[in-house]
Amino acid sequence: MRIFLILGLLISFHSKADVRLPAILGDHMVLQQRTQVKIWGWSGPSEMVRIKAQWNNGWDSVRATGSGRWELKIWTPAAGGPFELMIKGNNEIVLKDVMIGEVWVCGGQSNMEWSGSQRLPQSLEEAPNANNTNIRFFYVPHTTSDHPQDDVFAKWVVCSPDEMRKFSAIGYFFAKQVNAVTSY
Repeated sequence: MRIFLILGLLISFHSKADVRLPAILGDHMVLQQRTQVKIWGWSGPSEMVRIKAQWNNGWDSVRATGSGRWELKIWTPAAGGPFELMIKGNNEIVLKDVMIGEVWVCGGQSNMEWSGSQRLPQSLEEAPNANNTNIRFFYVPHTTSDHPQDDVFAKWVVCSPDEMRKFSAIGYFFAKQVNAVTSY
């Protein structure tokens, strides 16, 4: 009898899990303009998750799988923002200061990491002028694992002189050029 009671408590506790998002979906993020973007995360098994983007009129919804995973594609408008994105399930998450625009991934060898932190003269010279809230950085730190990972320890940051000094110089100067030709 106790085994059934404990099992019953575990099942009901697990089914009330909070909606969670991966780090790539957070405050200050940038979503690619004029396309369908995937919003995903975890929740209780079979939980109904609802999403409302401030640029849309209604709610979209999806039911989580038995393992608590869910994903939904939503349309994005032309470049603009900032917007809010609401995700509701057992709990509510409101992502703030979301921009719509161009998203570019910068990757490569060690030269891609050069920044003001390595005393790169161009970054140090530019840093005092790097106050552009339309440029956002998402830096994924070096990690190792024996198994594939479905999340990272990272966050989006808005461009400022301090953040720009830490970020890839190539990434920053590319973003600055793209931003100059993208209308908000």
